[in-house]
Amino acid sequence: MILDEREDAYGAAIRDHHAGEETVEIIERDDGWIGISAGTDLYFSEYDAWSDSERAAVARAEGRVLDVGCGRGDTRCTCKNEATRSSASTCLPAQSR
Repeated sequence: MILDEREDAYGAAIRDHHAGEETVEIIERDDGWIGISAGTDLYFSEYDAWSDSERAAVARAEGRVLDVGCGRGDTRCTCKNEATRSSASTCLPAQSR
């Protein structure tokens, strides 16, 4: 599905994932790089399917944790289960009007 610039691409991808559709995101960075994401299944993977670096980062977390750009919040949930105080915040770019 092609969205216009006012629509929520992330929200549409999550909605489509829950509807059973295979989804990917086209990523365009400020430096001009354009690529295709690994798909929304990545957002819904269980802890055991995380990469070694993701698990190592969570294992090192202690005290208060802020998960910036948290997506669905799975890292926050894992930290919370490990008795770490955590907060989540998704950073959204400001849109010019």
